[in-house]
Amino acid sequence: MSTIGARRDALRAQFPTWEPMTLAVWLDRCAARFADRPFVITDGVTLSYRQVADESARLAATVARVRADL
Repeated sequence: MSTIGARRDALRAQFPTWEPMTLAVWLDRCAARFADRPFVITDGVTLSYRQVADESARLAATVARVRADL
């Protein structure tokens, strides 16, 4: 197991500069990188990063349509 310091160094190497982004952009990037890995795990269902990103996009589109109709 790595130490906290080693994990911090690895994160700094992976993300050397702060890049502001929305949660949706971050989720899409994670889905591109870890598409089939489990992201949400419950007793009844396991969802991959890609499944969560797809559902998030679908829900956001629905909310946008409903708001446009108001």
